[in-house]
Amino acid sequence: MIVFNEQPGLQVYVGTVLIVASLWLISGKQEKDKRWRYLDALLPIGAALISAVSQTLRKQALHIIPDPFVAVAMVTTVSLLLLLASS
Repeated sequence: MIVFNEQPGLQVYVGTVLIVASLWLISGKQEKDKRWRYLDALLPIGAALISAVSQTLRKQALHIIPDPFVAVAMVTTVSLLLLLASS
């Protein structure tokens, strides 16, 4: 929103609420489960952040490269490189 001056729609706000709710559920106390760690919250936060950045970059790439096939090939290549770098 800040970097690309985007106006989020209702779906973005609903998604944000669902992410916060999932963190709340993960961090809640469970009687029989192990003790919860803050590190456990990194998975949903990281997934949300990566998804947000990925979708925004795809949208901006389609403005730069109007051919969707080339844009999809570039996004897939970058995603593969990021996946391999994180392994």
